[in-house]
Amino acid sequence: MLKIKLTDKNGREVPDMSLRSLHIVFSEDAPAVSMTAVLIPGGRIQEIYCCEAEYNGERLFSGSVDEQIEEHSGKGHFLTLRARSREAVLLDNEAMPQTYNMPCFGLIFERHFRPLGFTGFCGTDEVFNGELTVTKGMSQWSVLSAFCRSFTGTTPRVNDDGIIDISGSSVPGRIHIDRDIIITLKNTLRRSAPVSRILARTFVAGGYNMEFQSKRAKELGIEKTRYVNALGDGIRGIGDIRRLMERSERAYDTMELRCTGIIKCCPGDILTVGGKEGEYIIRDVSFSADSKGERTTIKAEVNNNVA
Repeated sequence: MLKIKLTDKNGREVPDMSLRSLHIVFSEDAPAVSMTAVLIPGGRIQEIYCCEAEYNGERLFSGSVDEQIEEHSGKGHFLTLRARSREAVLLDNEAMPQTYNMPCFGLIFERHFRPLGFTGFCGTDEVFNGELTVTKGMSQWSVLSAFCRSFTGTTPRVNDDGIIDISGSSVPGRIHIDRDIIITLKNTLRRSAPVSRILARTFVAGGYNMEFQSKRAKELGIEKTRYVNALGDGIRGIGDIRRLMERSERAYDTMELRCTGIIKCCPGDILTVGGKEGEYIIRDVSFSADSKGERTTIKAEVNNNVA
């Protein structure tokens, strides 16, 4: 059963409202989880600060309200809430331009993230060789992801309790979906996606001399060359180039499922489907609920790393 919990800016719980519809979106490409809820209030509405969504006692979403819309019409009295998870504060705040020589995350956390309400972090506090440059216009999330890309090679995560995790220790979940709960299944093979060869420029005085090749694209008979300037284009190192190629390989074979019920999963989890061979990596997940019931939509890309 779905339940919405609302609180005002003083932390007081707002009286329950009937849920008309709910939509929650998790995406590999969007750090913050988004939620849109349409509620039927029983009376006067106060300003709402935070909201949580639970399913059978398990938390699906927790975050702050971005937009609150009260509507009166011939169809009734409705309240629409649009909210994002805790990562949103990192996306919305711009970082002060500066350069860190031999950076460590402890110092960066104290300067950038504790002032925004984050309480601690998990992962190394090692001092790294090199520098981290914060340029004008970078968000605090960009600072966090740039540090992880350049020095730890991990994907940062933010926990509901305000802890930033840069350890990379989380293990992907494994999700199996039986055919009997699948409403629709769409499988797409996209030969335009894989990049067979990347030529990278890695030195200021150099040309595009460092070559990366895709074994998967060669097996598929695909020829597609791309030139990447590792000194710009948002690319910060060889690891980014490899991830670019891996992502292009994954995008060759994609699957989209629409299922009945709420299936607890998140981007990065490994998906298998009854009656279908192979594993897929979940990219996007959305939960929805209305008068017609509860549904889960999953978009996933083939896992080419299966031995």
